[in-house]
Amino acid sequence: MTPTNKKSINHMYALRRNRGYLQKHLAVLVGHRFTQMVSQYENGASLPPLETALLLEIILGARLSEIYVDLSQELQLLVLKRAVTLPPEMRRRLLSRLLGKD
Repeated sequence: MTPTNKKSINHMYALRRNRGYLQKHLAVLVGHRFTQMVSQYENGASLPPLETALLLEIILGARLSEIYVDLSQELQLLVLKRAVTLPPEMRRRLLSRLLGKD
């Protein structure tokens, strides 16, 4: 099971606007020549590659899990489903950490 291919809902647009950046500013800061990719990231049509995602985290001052909330939650559920295959103690530690109880 892998994450769905549906459009990713994210908070990039709101974060960018709150920081006072235009799409062209964000494009320059992440190293894109055109704003089209930033637009695709914001409207969920495309996910950025890892390096660009980490640049967005730095520029926007938000963790990736805060930018891509729905994707983060979907992946967390996937990990929880897969955790049943782990040894009990390892599963307990993982669940404790994911649920914020450690």
